[in-house]
Amino acid sequence: LVGQMRTAKYLYNDILSAFSKLNPTVVISTWEDDNVSIDKLVNYYNPAYIDIEKYHKSLTFSEVGPECWVDDFAIEAESTRAMWYKFGRCVNIVKELEENSGVKFETIVKFRVDIMLLSKVSIKKSDGYIFFENTGSDVRFQRSDRFFYGDRDLMLSIFREICPYTKNRWSVNQSHVGHQLLPVGERVFKQFIEYKAIKARFFFPAVKIWRFERYPNTWDKLSVHLNRAKRYFKRVVLRFDY
Repeated sequence: LVGQMRTAKYLYNDILSAFSKLNPTVVISTWEDDNVSIDKLVNYYNPAYIDIEKYHKSLTFSEVGPECWVDDFAIEAESTRAMWYKFGRCVNIVKELEENSGVKFETIVKFRVDIMLLSKVSIKKSDGYIFFENTGSDVRFQRSDRFFYGDRDLMLSIFREICPYTKNRWSVNQSHVGHQLLPVGERVFKQFIEYKAIKARFFFPAVKIWRFERYPNTWDKLSVHLNRAKRYFKRVVLRFDY
């Protein structure tokens, strides 16, 4: 579980229910948030490892470089910094857990605690692919950094290599390339995935980033299921790529 906590306190039960069949080993790497109780986070998810830091942009400089043109030009730059930094942290955390337990993980799933997830999660054999959630992103220009999974070695290579790739892209001013090609967020994530020639497949869970300071109601949940059905029909039946 990687990313900002934000509305996590409203979503515990749905996330636990969605992952219940997998009985996963949970790792949480996130940032302090005055609105979310760490004790509750631990009580609900029972993580094998929890890594919580107070966010400051300077923490990310070693991973993706100092402030540059992208920080002034793209609103997503700061969230990209925060997420990619935590990807890097997860590499060391996974290796530490494996060394302590003597067990090597087979599959790694990346998810966020501020996402409403209403469908059961099942994991397919990756066979060299990374499976990306595809219920919101325009796949012509983006790859979801919210929810994706794959075999252990490939996932760790993504976590390890996305920062130097982004740091290199940010070292040269690219503000002229146009919004959809800016090297930030899910756009630079897709650019990285294609640069590394990582094979992608898509899946369609009932999922939505939850941005409201309240519990989801029945209509909220129904709209997520409707969006899932529409997205599946558009992408799988009609074979549109956006």
